Amino acid sequence: MNRTAGQIGVVVVVALGLLISAGTLCWVSLGVANKPPEPALKVVEVAGPPAVLNRPEAPAAPAKAEDDKTGAWGNVKGQIVLDAAAAPERPPLSVSKDQNVCLAKGPLLSEDLIVNKTNLGVKNVFVWLMPVDTTKLLAVHPDLQKLKEMTVEVDQPCCMFVPHALCMRQGQVLVAKNPSVISHNFHYTGHPLTNPGANTIMPAGSDLKIPDLKADKYPIKMACDIHPWMSGWIRVFDHPYFALTDADGKYEIKNAPAGPCLIYTWQESIGWVEGDKKGTGIDVPAGKTLDRGVVKMKQP
Repeated sequence: MNRTAGQIGVVVVVALGLLISAGTLCWVSLGVANKPPEPALKVVEVAGPPAVLNRPEAPAAPAKAEDDKTGAWGNVKGQIVLDAAAAPERPPLSVSKDQNVCLAKGPLLSEDLIVNKTNLGVKNVFVWLMPVDTTKLLAVHPDLQKLKEMTVEVDQPCCMFVPHALCMRQGQVLVAKNPSVISHNFHYTGHPLTNPGANTIMPAGSDLKIPDLKADKYPIKMACDIHPWMSGWIRVFDHPYFALTDADGKYEIKNAPAGPCLIYTWQESIGWVEGDKKGTGIDVPAGKTLDRGVVKMKQP
């Protein structure tokens, strides 16, 4: 027993010396092979998405037409009347050419200012809405988003444009018609960068299609150089919220987005009827009609 214990002591001393000198941990056992050291711990990167923690929000989508989140829509109506004691008479136009055709149905009267003799209502006043924030577009009612008519016509039956004033939406095609027995030329001019215009001879019985008119705050003037008394006006919009006053000076714009917006009124003989090019602020009530009553237009 004493001899075996001594041998064991020697082995233990030698083993401890080896451990200290090598700096590693190993197992020593009499009559048993040394156990290999455990492999060192490694950090392994695992492929996959990072943890969702403080992830920045995605950038906002580009500004588009204002969405009406509540589905609220309203109407706007009113009347434009001349601020005068009586309606002015419409002067006759000086017809200097093709009188046998142009005057076949009687004298031609100026359409620059048409005032109702009974109620002083002003016809052909352009009225339209715009958003308060000019970087956005007005939301459009679902029933009005698609164009119901792809063409808008202007006729020249008797040396006058019929209608004298018209509104249209961008995307519609303007069709100028000449059903008369004489030639005309259709000369239209808008802003030089948006609707620069053209001047086209129209033989008797011909039509002219103009497909690329753009929405713009500037009107487009129609003229015929062959018959210089002929004139008319067009405005093009990128939404359906516009109107022309009727023979009583009345207008109504339906299914406009509820909330604040701007209203514009323009008449060819004086320009801006109320306010100026910045428009007039209104608030369209949801599910109701805003009756603006009578707005008086100054005399030219």
